[in-house]
This record gives sequence, structure tokens and C-alpha cells, in this order.
Amino acid sequence: MRYLIILLWVTVVQIYGQDFINSKDFNKIINSNQPIVIEFWAEFNDKNKWAYLGELKKCGVYRSCIVVNKDLADEFGIKVLPTIILFNNRKEVSRWEGNLMFQLSITKKTVQSKIDSIIINQFK
Repeated sequence: MRYLIILLWVTVVQIYGQDFINSKDFNKIINSNQPIVIEFWAEFNDKNKWAYLGELKKCGVYRSCIVVNKDLADEFGIKVLPTIILFNNRKEVSRWEGNLMFQLSITKKTVQSKIDSIIINQFK
């Protein structure tokens, strides 16, 4: 039974592919050598979270609940949910915000292209 629970947990992590970030872990995570994508969301808006977050490649992917991590939301001026911020070398590179329906209208290809251009530019 214990192995079944572990297997289910690993499957869920692989399917959704993102971790949750809190204020305490933020500085350690943001110092990564790879691009970092953070979606700021709230549990009350869970049905409108960006579905493609876990499918992004070549980057660290995280979610931060603005209710739990209000200080992070304040630090980055989060006013609209959901909001996705792409960081590279501790700096905000791009930001995408939800519309009036609290939905992101960007495509996975748009975000992945931005991540890929960051990686390619590291070799120039």
C-alpha cells in the first residue's frame, strides 16, 4: 500500500510538473542558473490557473499562492490573477497577467519561446 501511495505521488508530481514556492525558499530558488517561471495564483481561483505551466521545458517551474505568500505578491506588485513572471539571473524578464475573466490568454509556445531565447542568448 505504501508503494502505491508513493507511485501515485510521483505520478501527480510528474503530471503537474511544478513545485510550490514560499517566501522562505524564494531566494534560494531565484539564484538558479536556469530561467525560473513562477505563477502567482490563489486557491479561490484554482480553476483558472494556467494549464501549461507544468509542460514548460528547460526552466524551473513554481506556483505561489498569494494568500499564503502575501509578501511575495506585494514584492512583485501582483494585482491580477493569475500572473506569470519569467526570471533570469534574479531579474524579471517577462510578465503575463490574467484578463478580466481571471484567465491567461497566452500560449505555451509564447512562454517557451521566451525561455528558449534566454537559453540561446547565454551562448552568444
